Amino acid sequence: MRLPSFHPVPGRVPAARRRRVTTKSGNFTGGGRMRTVRLPAWARAALSALLLAGPVTAPPAGAAEPSKAEAAGKPARSALSPEETRLAYERGDCEAAVPGLEAAVAAHPGRAVSLYQLGFCLDRLGRNEEAAAHKKRATELFEREAAGGKSWEPFYYLAAMAALDKGDTERARAHAREGLMRLPAPERLDGVACFRASRLAGFAEKPDETAAWMRRAAERFMSEKSPPVVYAIEAFQGAGGDALAVGENERARDWLERAGAMPGALQDVWLAAGVARLRLGDGPGALANFRRVSDEPLRTETQYAVKLLEKAGDLKGLPKTLPDGRAIEQISGEDFRATLRSACAGEMQEASRPAALALLVAQLRRAELLRETALAAGCIDLLFR
Repeated sequence: MRLPSFHPVPGRVPAARRRRVTTKSGNFTGGGRMRTVRLPAWARAALSALLLAGPVTAPPAGAAEPSKAEAAGKPARSALSPEETRLAYERGDCEAAVPGLEAAVAAHPGRAVSLYQLGFCLDRLGRNEEAAAHKKRATELFEREAAGGKSWEPFYYLAAMAALDKGDTERARAHAREGLMRLPAPERLDGVACFRASRLAGFAEKPDETAAWMRRAAERFMSEKSPPVVYAIEAFQGAGGDALAVGENERARDWLERAGAMPGALQDVWLAAGVARLRLGDGPGALANFRRVSDEPLRTETQYAVKLLEKAGDLKGLPKTLPDGRAIEQISGEDFRATLRSACAGEMQEASRPAALALLVAQLRRAELLRETALAAGCIDLLFR
């Protein structure tokens, strides 16, 4: 089970680690039937940028050279402070970030991270020739750092640039695996470093290491006072989805709800957080999470979960077995669908109604969407009348 999450562009990361969601019946946290959520424009920009983010270096006053806009006689935006530039870059606001990045590069022309960040943003703004020059220089500097030192970080940037800018997955994999070998012990890394280590493992096509590092990032971010928002969302959603998949429902609840509370998180996270609470027996908490979903098409799907829990009431009162002795949680596949059809067909009878509700709750606990199942089984009147 995988939660949807913030990858820069679908297809540019190993398929095993893409985060997806579906609006069809089926498991909504992962699997081959899923389709990718389309992120808002600002989020797509921010996340591609943040994959390679680094702190913005402060320039001395007056160090920036005239921008292209100034040279053309157009009004140019004033450079933000280094902190404001960092925040603009992290949220994907390249127009606001460029003056500060230009100032940083002018002050520190040998700083590879600043060069790449400026190149990335200029690319986003259509200034492609300038962008290419900055990225080329950044690549040369990162390669020099990689050859002359023991740090893993140049390999992170080289792997990411090979994959994202050039589509060279073989070179990205080689850089990533070299970087992984140079990683220090996990306890020496903060949340951002663990997050980047997860990305490095993803480029190396090592899904187990990717998941392990993402969990470490989530654990670090839970205790850090002000983690970078987009990194944290990705970590909480990814690690929360993995925890939900293996039945670590308390941890999944905590991580997923932390993600949902952050600006820019996809609303799918509330679906999964609702399932985590449902599995913990917290019906009111699950209902509250499902009600947080307001964007279509998820809202239509989630209304079935909302109506189900409103009808079911106290979950402890639902039957655990059918009249024939079968355990409801153990029924699956075509047997489940046939049993549900039978229960919904007889739901006007008081004896059938609790069984139909319990079957649908069992499906929701498995993180399976309800709409098509309810329609096919004739359960609409049970939920909505």
